[in-house]
Amino acid sequence: DLHADLGVPATITAERPECVGMGLEARYGKERMDLVMRDYREAFDEYAFMDSEIALAYGLFMENFATEQLGLKRLPGTIAGCATSVVKQLSGGGTNLSSLLGRETQQRSRFNDTSRTYRTVKHEVPVPGSQIFYDFASKCYHGGRNECFFHGPTVVDDWIDLDLPGAYTTAMVALRPIDHSQFRQEFDPDAFGFDDMGLAWITFEFPPATRFPCLPVRGVSESLFFPMRGRREDRVFVCAPEIFLARQMGATITIVQGFKAPWASDARLFEPLTHLVQSKRREFPKDTHRALNELWKEIGNSAYGLTGQGLKQKRAFDPKTMRSQPIGPSALTEPYMAAYVTSFIRAVLGEILSGVPDWGTVISATTDGLLTNVPIEQLKLDGPLCSAFADMRDRLFGEREVLDPKPKHAARQLVSVAVRTTFTARRSPGHELVCAKGSVKPPTRPEPTAQNGFMLRLYLNQHFGQTVVHEQLVSAREQLTREVDLYGVERTRRVNMRYDFKRRPIEPSMARIGRRTERVAWETVPWDTVEQAEFARSRADGWSRDREMVMKTVEDFRGWEAYFEASWAAKRACEAAGTRTIQIRKDNAWGVLKRVFLQAGRLGAWGLTFPPRGLNRITEILTTSGFPTNKEDITYANRRAAPLIEHGVAAVPETVALLKVILREFPAFDYPKAFAVEDLASLDAALNAPGLKAATSQADEAGWCKSAVWEESNPTSTNAAPPTPLEAEAEMADQRVSAGPLKEG
Repeated sequence: DLHADLGVPATITAERPECVGMGLEARYGKERMDLVMRDYREAFDEYAFMDSEIALAYGLFMENFATEQLGLKRLPGTIAGCATSVVKQLSGGGTNLSSLLGRETQQRSRFNDTSRTYRTVKHEVPVPGSQIFYDFASKCYHGGRNECFFHGPTVVDDWIDLDLPGAYTTAMVALRPIDHSQFRQEFDPDAFGFDDMGLAWITFEFPPATRFPCLPVRGVSESLFFPMRGRREDRVFVCAPEIFLARQMGATITIVQGFKAPWASDARLFEPLTHLVQSKRREFPKDTHRALNELWKEIGNSAYGLTGQGLKQKRAFDPKTMRSQPIGPSALTEPYMAAYVTSFIRAVLGEILSGVPDWGTVISATTDGLLTNVPIEQLKLDGPLCSAFADMRDRLFGEREVLDPKPKHAARQLVSVAVRTTFTARRSPGHELVCAKGSVKPPTRPEPTAQNGFMLRLYLNQHFGQTVVHEQLVSAREQLTREVDLYGVERTRRVNMRYDFKRRPIEPSMARIGRRTERVAWETVPWDTVEQAEFARSRADGWSRDREMVMKTVEDFRGWEAYFEASWAAKRACEAAGTRTIQIRKDNAWGVLKRVFLQAGRLGAWGLTFPPRGLNRITEILTTSGFPTNKEDITYANRRAAPLIEHGVAAVPETVALLKVILREFPAFDYPKAFAVEDLASLDAALNAPGLKAATSQADEAGWCKSAVWEESNPTSTNAAPPTPLEAEAEMADQRVSAGPLKEG
């Protein structure tokens, strides 16, 4: 250590003259070794030589690992390169592996300007049968299933973290050479078996009571959602395992375009690698040989990752050109196999979720496992997909296991925020803490207890605009472009402790943490479509920023819920009318109803007509009933440029409350024209509640609705009062904007 071991003080010092004005901090440390070299040359030299020795020791260790453990002749440049070399070696060489992966070698002649001669260049390309459907297979390649099913503090129970052992490397055992020349169209969803190499573009719909739909839909944001329905415009591309599972769960599936190909042989391409990797991980358990265990795990996962390299339009920093370059395919890239492996693991996890008892709660699913209060012996693990996974484990080690029988992580109470952001509120004796920190890097000791405590305090003290300071290593780009050492820098970033809205929140309640602290918690159900899901995610962000608040109470949740329902209803109504979407203001859903009600009254529509001299009375009625309104709201509602949108109001508690006030004073209001069609049944039930009819009758008996003020509202009357100056100005403004497009502001 530069300071503790070598005696260099961690203090501010004088800046070098040539660095003045560059914005650097003149402090002794790894980030300013130039200052250490200037003032503490002996310590600098000792540190520099130790750096070199560490790098050399690591290089020698990896070289020994590559030759003795992996059986390679030389050390590849990366861990992924180690995985590639091992696969080639176990497959009988690079040429044989290319043939098994559906590639062929082509030659091209190039002229060399230096030698003034031609040379032959060889490169590999997919065989014609593979090339035809290459892009289709790439669209079927998705990531893992990552969903949060519960938000907030849980009840006190036995919560366990269950994992599929060696998920991806085990699934790779199912891969065999594909006969690309035999691809055939297939439009029968029942013809797709879980062991088939099948690809399809589909539409689907699950039965209404489905808790965990299993078909992935990629949103515009590239996130994966699992909605109840997939439409043609959603472009749902999936593989055979998930089609098979969806049909088992009762989903209706229509194949827009589908293809199948037989396996060319039963040779298991990656079985030798999987057996090697998982055998070595057993030989070097994590408890006693953590580094080697993680190294072998990384080699196995790299082999899987390389099958999908270059299929997505991703870029990375390239030291050769010093620029970000597209990531190209690897020696193992094969979209059909990459798509199948991820689909198979999602399907196995989906089958487990579909068998969760009704009384059981699942907190989250993350790629290869789930966090639940259902004991492993009460989960249904004998379905076709789970049995196929168990067969592969049996093929490898003679053990038919689907989930790790001895989970290491558990808790008595959890706090679930979002996917991969879950930590422990009350620990379970004999188990490690559940502490998934998401994107937060706690500035604490690395011990799980310290990091879990930091996350818990962060959650309990959360507020809008909350930030956290954490240390991260400088990037490879910074090291090369700035010519600096690899060191950690402290950076401040905004903390996002918000639910990710991949599923629809329902049934909010206040849940207790400890003795006196409470926070809102909720269950979830799947969204109907991916469009709803992405709309909710964007509106949740807008709601939080506009109001500068986070959800801590049920009242906060109800405010968000009304905001979302109002936004969704307005969006659909405006799309149907072919006009610009109504913006939801801080008066939330009831503000939309107020606007259309006032607009209808000023236009003489939907059974309403407001008299010029009765406007003050209208503002008084709404304001005293708890819905603040001023005369300008009514005047602004009379502008001609804004169309009156039908069916754009959501039936939520606050709009029902306002509607009751309106109908008490204006029983002729044709409210079905204002509310969303799908909400009318629930709205009518709320309006028929005891008390409303009595209140309306009292208003009629009082004669308010039949007073002289309302008689003056007859549009045929010639005795109407002249408009006020404010109304006249609004009328002139309407005439001005009607001549051209309405602009913001």
